[in-house]
Amino acid sequence: MKKLHQNTHLYTSDQKINDFPGRVFEMESIDAKQIPKKGQFNIISKNYPLKPEEIRKKYHLKDGGQNYLIFTQSKKGKIILKSV
Repeated sequence: MKKLHQNTHLYTSDQKINDFPGRVFEMESIDAKQIPKKGQFNIISKNYPLKPEEIRKKYHLKDGGQNYLIFTQSKKGKIILKSV
């Protein structure tokens, strides 16, 4: 298991950890241009300059649904993760 960034408190793993003490998502990294326009997503913002409300407004997204977008930072910079 690897931590994305020292201040992010999000972890990644190639394999599912069954007894992990937190929420588990299967995610893919996407570019901001790949965010579906006017979609419905639960937004999580960790160690990212914009709050979820600001992200929703910027990308014209509705709150809720079964899909997640996580806006965060890794050691390489800002990233966006989308649930699969």
